[in-house]
Amino acid sequence: MTLTAQNVLDTENARIKALVDKDIDQLEEILSPKLTYIHSNGHVDNKSQVIEKMRGGFRYAGLTRGKLHVEIYGNTAVMTGPMDVRFISANDPAETIQAMSAMVTQVWIQEENKPRMVAYQVAKTA
Repeated sequence: MTLTAQNVLDTENARIKALVDKDIDQLEEILSPKLTYIHSNGHVDNKSQVIEKMRGGFRYAGLTRGKLHVEIYGNTAVMTGPMDVRFISANDPAETIQAMSAMVTQVWIQEENKPRMVAYQVAKTA
């Protein structure tokens, strides 16, 4: 499969669904083993750390993306765009839903004949 903007967007939609549904198996397929994930507070995780947080108490109550821009560079794609997210932190016994608006940059690569996310960086906007 050739990396295209459409299959990157389709895979991003599958990633969002997997996050909200806590579908760990689907996330394992979408995230590259080489993943670098930079949170809005600057904390950096690798793939296994991201998966472990999802297995723990962290939950997404909702996640929507605005208009996404995808540029293809051979077997690499860079995607940027807004995100609104509602989540419950793992260490919150009250299970308070928190909200954040942000801009996100993601890098996708062609790996094992499919798009996989290899880098993610989020910056809060509100």
